[in-house]
Amino acid sequence: MAVREAVALDVFGAAARIGVPVGAWRWAAAIGLVPPPDAGPDRWSTPTVAAVDTEGIRAALVSTSAWTAAERLTAALGDPLPPLRPAVTARMIGDLPRAGVLLRLEGPVDAPRVHVDQVAALTRRRDLPALLDRHVLYGPDQAAVRLGVRRTDLDHLVRRTLLNPARTVAVDFGKARGGEVDVQLFRGLDVALLPTLHPDIDWSALRTLGVGARSPLAPLAPGAGGDVVTAAVVATIAGVGRATITTWRRRHADFPTPTGGTATSPTFDRRAVGAWLLARGKITPTEPPPASRLLLHTGLRLDLFAATLTADGDVGHRLAGFADPSAAEELTTTTTTSAGVQIAHAEGLAGREPFSAADVMVEVSGTGFGGRLRRVVLSWPGPLRRPELWQHSRPWTVLGDPADCSCVPAVCGALLVDDDGCALHGRVAGPPAMEHHRAGNIRCLDLAARRGAARA
Repeated sequence: MAVREAVALDVFGAAARIGVPVGAWRWAAAIGLVPPPDAGPDRWSTPTVAAVDTEGIRAALVSTSAWTAAERLTAALGDPLPPLRPAVTARMIGDLPRAGVLLRLEGPVDAPRVHVDQVAALTRRRDLPALLDRHVLYGPDQAAVRLGVRRTDLDHLVRRTLLNPARTVAVDFGKARGGEVDVQLFRGLDVALLPTLHPDIDWSALRTLGVGARSPLAPLAPGAGGDVVTAAVVATIAGVGRATITTWRRRHADFPTPTGGTATSPTFDRRAVGAWLLARGKITPTEPPPASRLLLHTGLRLDLFAATLTADGDVGHRLAGFADPSAAEELTTTTTTSAGVQIAHAEGLAGREPFSAADVMVEVSGTGFGGRLRRVVLSWPGPLRRPELWQHSRPWTVLGDPADCSCVPAVCGALLVDDDGCALHGRVAGPPAMEHHRAGNIRCLDLAARRGAARA
């Protein structure tokens, strides 16, 4: 008696029928190499499967592991990684197919193989950081990095119920490391919005705490999260006046309903208000703080985060902030003389014009931002000087994003222009020697003019 042939095949049956990996069939179905299912949801008839281009399906599959995909997305976030931005993990790659961002080809659900073309497309997206916040779950260590705090501070935030886990997973760390442990996972967006929704916490102070320092969150009682907020707090969260909140309540029927209080002083659920404000673009997740950029006479470019400039004595100054450990180490190796280093150009300090400084002494000690950055202190006995102008002839002179620079680099003889008659950006009487390029660079006008004439 003949065995009746199956008339409907699922993904596994279809892949087995033509002898290709399951991931190959899934990818082919996603990009249209196979017809849509014709025998039910995610099922194909036997004739349809037999008619597909098997070799074309095999050739289209170029998959990569979740670990390799995580490395590529991490590299796309920046090198070194910006503050408040955790590295992408293989488990986070597993969150992206569930959100419809990537296609799971095969392998474990929490660490799937994915297509290299999709990964490459993600690396080119300008909104990659925001996309990750929206769709991935952060473990405790990643959540601490995203907030720029220590792991112990994050534990206090969870204990206060300021941050609630989305789910808990069992992770086996091996017998030597405690065996199977339950690990809490947090929605990336909940983590990223926490500083915005809780302006009552001094996040700057938390991020500058060193190893071993007592957390200001420690004395607070468990469960003291403050889920109920007044209209005044809502106004602070949104960065608007109290009257604006009243106007929004009157104009928008979907504004969160008060959970208590009185008619003249209502209270609201903090998370509900946060979701409403986020959906309308009234608030945004916390982004890395802007860096103050320093260019030293040695060519080292140093990005200082949370930088502060204060007076030190009658005319001296002290610049303190946090830098990437590798840059901080390189900074200490350049300080080889008792005269210190020279700051040729410093910019990005709030309320300060760009400046330069001489005889700068360097001190690198302590950590911040959850231990990821080193604390750097630069001090000098003299006043702030007009910034020195550097030729656009070396890559390290670029103060803007090199990718945004479209000019032809000038190959000038000198490296440093120290001309008392040349003001910032080359604005002097008569033809300027230098100009400030739109990408934040300074270039030699004489050479630029000669090159322009040569092209013509």
